[in-house]
Amino acid sequence: MRQGWRRLVIVLLISQCFVGIIGQAAVTAESSSAMSSSVVSNEPDEKQESSEDNSADVSELSQSGVSSESIANDEEKPQTPTTMADTATSTTDTTVVAGPQVEATQSVVATDYNGQELVQGLTVTGGKFVQYKFKLNWITGATLEKPQFCFWPSSNTHVTKSAQLEQANGKKGSLKLNGDHYDLPLQVQLNAQNPWVSVTVMVETKPVDKGKTQIVQGGEAYFEYSRARHKFALPEFMLVEWHPLEGSVEQQEFRVQQDGRIVIKGKFWRKGGLQTKKVWLKITRNGKELSKVAIDPMTAENGFEHVIEAADLGPGKHELYLHAKDNHNLAIQPIRLTVIVQGELKFEKVSAKAKFESVTVTGESQVASRQSDWHLKVADTREAASNWVLTASVSELVDKDQNQKLAGGLVHQEQGKTLMLDATDVVIARGQAMQHQPIHDVAGGWTTDSGVLLKTRPDAVPGNYQGTITWRLADVPPTE
Repeated sequence: MRQGWRRLVIVLLISQCFVGIIGQAAVTAESSSAMSSSVVSNEPDEKQESSEDNSADVSELSQSGVSSESIANDEEKPQTPTTMADTATSTTDTTVVAGPQVEATQSVVATDYNGQELVQGLTVTGGKFVQYKFKLNWITGATLEKPQFCFWPSSNTHVTKSAQLEQANGKKGSLKLNGDHYDLPLQVQLNAQNPWVSVTVMVETKPVDKGKTQIVQGGEAYFEYSRARHKFALPEFMLVEWHPLEGSVEQQEFRVQQDGRIVIKGKFWRKGGLQTKKVWLKITRNGKELSKVAIDPMTAENGFEHVIEAADLGPGKHELYLHAKDNHNLAIQPIRLTVIVQGELKFEKVSAKAKFESVTVTGESQVASRQSDWHLKVADTREAASNWVLTASVSELVDKDQNQKLAGGLVHQEQGKTLMLDATDVVIARGQAMQHQPIHDVAGGWTTDSGVLLKTRPDAVPGNYQGTITWRLADVPPTE
């Protein structure tokens, strides 16, 4: 060999990428690097909410909610309840003449535990609360000072719990219960500056035996002022046995691809008692609503289907909850759903061509680092902690003009260990899927003296050498 220094130029072209599956998934892509200009490159894969009207159909039942009579008059006899309806609304509002040129208006609104107004014929679940709100309004010319308030419940169907007084001037207070009823003067004076007073009474209905019903009737309520008693006709309603809304689904665990759909199938039902007129289904994740839909009773009982697009969830494992409630505001126990949206393992970016620094032949073994045009990135959008492994195999480096093989080859150097790369796959990197960081930059983690390097022997001769690196990316079991 002639004395003197000559340059050895090594050009490495990357042209193939492989993504394989070991023991689990299917092969998806492949990458290799050939020392020629003809290469193959793997480029990177580039509600209004339905209104929840908890009130049901309005019953066309009506009643005279207020009557006026002298204190000496006899009590009114209770009316027989009419046909039972599941829900209804009514507000009684009547002008009462209590004396010459003295007028006032008063009203009562009774509501069940869902806030629905009660009228003749409504059904209420036994054991639930009912609220009565009595209101007395001042009218110009009326003399309304310390009106007497009386409320006697139907003792065999419900128990009085509390009463709150509120005035137009903002003053509030509690009324003292006298046994199981209220009968006391209200310490108020109604006038233009304080034109109304209201008393809200809360009663608890008594539970109903299984398979039984109970009519709530009787009781008495009135305001007494100007030497006259102004009575309220309290609504009569039926207590029914309480049956919760129940629900089930056919499947609670789902595993789908990113472009797939989660189809939730199930039923809602009630064993008796209240009539279900509508069910609202809602899906939540981390307490936030994902979707909501109203379901009619027939569909609820015969079987419903609700679809969620996997793309709306994104790759990974998701804990969802199915909620449902009916027109009585009774809800099922939330049902937990586990959804795994399978992501993808692929090469995000691999350089089509990659070069090493030039080597000057000195008669000694040398190591050359990579030039800055190396790109080797892995994208893993699968379930967190899914494992992958990246391997590489290398063809011989040849100067085609001289038909000369390089004395040396590529090596993988990491943490002080050096492995020669040849036609056998050698592990280059391992990793796990991380939802917060789906892109793994393998080459970006290499330094000038780590990663894939070129190592020549002392007998290397000058030339322009080319070869192929084949990268393989594989999904591997956790134990591997």
